[in-house]
Amino acid sequence: MRHSDFESAAQAAIPQISQTVWSSTSGASYSLTFYYSAYNISGLDAAASQYCDLLVVFGNQTLPDIKFSDNVLPAAVPAVYVQYGPVAVSASQDAAVLGLNWDCVTFGGGNANGELFVDDISLTAA
Repeated sequence: MRHSDFESAAQAAIPQISQTVWSSTSGASYSLTFYYSAYNISGLDAAASQYCDLLVVFGNQTLPDIKFSDNVLPAAVPAVYVQYGPVAVSASQDAAVLGLNWDCVTFGGGNANGELFVDDISLTAA
């Protein structure tokens, strides 16, 4: 599975990108990886524990999320993508949904804004 770059302005509704994986096998183990880059995040107060959150879900499993605060991100267009995973997942049915939720609203104090790019999503049999 592969998805091209996706960009989201965070002050709108919480953006989600999802893909149904039809070729998964119930009970089988897989390895999930993708590359991400967040940038131009503003309006967060790291001292007040405000952050943007990338929540990753596969089927009925919530995977480790990634938290971003504006004091650790570049202000310009991202030059470097960071690898997420590999993370072990298992399919609970023959078709599983992979979901990525980019949320700068819930934990961002209401004034957060930011962009996220995701590329080269890979789900391979373990």
